[in-house]
Amino acid sequence: MPTPHASWAHCYDFAYENGHGQLYQSLTNRTLDTIKALGTPSCRAVDFGAGTGRLAVPLAQLGYKVTAVEPCQEMMDVLLSKARAANVEVQSRVATMQDFDGRGEFDLALCVFTTVLYLLDDDSLSRGLIAFANSLKKGGRLLIDIPSRHAFRSYQTQTPVLDRQVTVTPAGGDIYNYQEHIRCQMDGGRQECKDSFQIRYWPTDTVLSVIRGCGVDLDGPIHGFQGIGADYYRGTKAR
Repeated sequence: MPTPHASWAHCYDFAYENGHGQLYQSLTNRTLDTIKALGTPSCRAVDFGAGTGRLAVPLAQLGYKVTAVEPCQEMMDVLLSKARAANVEVQSRVATMQDFDGRGEFDLALCVFTTVLYLLDDDSLSRGLIAFANSLKKGGRLLIDIPSRHAFRSYQTQTPVLDRQVTVTPAGGDIYNYQEHIRCQMDGGRQECKDSFQIRYWPTDTVLSVIRGCGVDLDGPIHGFQGIGADYYRGTKAR
């Protein structure tokens, strides 16, 4: 099965920036401000589900030593191209969250922008969250968001340069089928992309319980992120 987003990684940023406009940038800025309050710019940070570098590149520009973990090679290629254009270095690991081994290496761990919903079964969730929490040194900080049911809905965006149709349908239990159809005008030409994969809703208590079991003290939901379809939590690796 193709990796989610592989078919439209080249227009992923265009679709979100033109489809969500100021709300997209506002959420990015709020998330970056929250991260900056957690750790100093010289610290080692790991960004799980890094995508096209929405956080990894600006954090590297601020002086963070960033390792980006992303299972989609095409998305990682875009991330690294953006890092080169910004003249910054980002370490890359093409891997799923649950297959990453960075035990005790990092001062800061990030798992935001709905990364959790790509973990489809109990084993993947447990292994992924354990890898996330255990990547931290003692005293290290983390930030995670947990999507609500509100995130699992269909929508359509139409602008002069973008026609984007996202269809989300129940597939049984907490699993949903996600379908993406994009038509856009970019780079001087017309682009059309399609994608299809599955995502999963996880109860907040289930996610937090696994992280707490790894010796992390958690705080949240964090004020200021209401109404975005996910709750943000920060934590400290206590042991």
